[in-house]
Amino acid sequence: MESVIALDAVTMEFRAGRDGRRLVLDRVTFDARAGEFVSIIGPSGCGKSTLLRIVASLLQPTAGSVRVLGKPPEEAKAQRRVGFVFQDSLLFPWRTVLENVWLPFEIGHQLSAQTRQRAVQLLEMVGLGGFEHEYPYKLSGGMRQRAAIVRALCLNPQILLMDEPFGAIDELTRERLHLELLDICRLENVTTLFVTHSIPEAVFLSDRVVVMHTSPGRVAGVIDVDLPRPRDNNVRFAAPFQGLAFAVKNLLSEGAS
Repeated sequence: MESVIALDAVTMEFRAGRDGRRLVLDRVTFDARAGEFVSIIGPSGCGKSTLLRIVASLLQPTAGSVRVLGKPPEEAKAQRRVGFVFQDSLLFPWRTVLENVWLPFEIGHQLSAQTRQRAVQLLEMVGLGGFEHEYPYKLSGGMRQRAAIVRALCLNPQILLMDEPFGAIDELTRERLHLELLDICRLENVTTLFVTHSIPEAVFLSDRVVVMHTSPGRVAGVIDVDLPRPRDNNVRFAAPFQGLAFAVKNLLSEGAS
């Protein structure tokens, strides 16, 4: 299957002090195929978020190559093929949920009756029907993150980049959002690159898990998650799930030793 996202020996350096350089990513290579859900897990400082920003064309790597839909990342960005969900929902407090969701259309001068309807349909799909005209302060953290996901999906992206979107949400809400996210990715047929610190989250959501080590950030290994789909929360208690979680933990531990 053809790669939708392909990173080949991606290296990233940042300035450190007046004359120094700090190596953040060292020859990172992996890919994501069409419709695949790939998680990136690793310790803080291993460059996970930096990788997402490189794929989104928000940063340029020092060396190596990146292809998104067979093109340089900046082309995919210009064609609005990539949606980005950050750690915080980043909803504007003075705009209603619906106004936040259709903001990309406003920016692109594409707001129309059809695009308004798509925004409403997506909100209904994630259980926010009836909350369209509420302001963000009236929503729970989980509801705000759902709205942020809908905003990213509004322009029909082929790729969804997610940077620890559920990190600040309680465990029970997070598990519900996991199920909703899997449904969204299936219905919208998007390829997803997902950053997390949680081993169970990575295993539950993913088709593959990219495990990273730090100092500098590099790929320790890629673990195939061959759990059947569709998934429900019962899979978390099954022996195959526990075995995969243990394999991810072992790879992570090797980098910490």
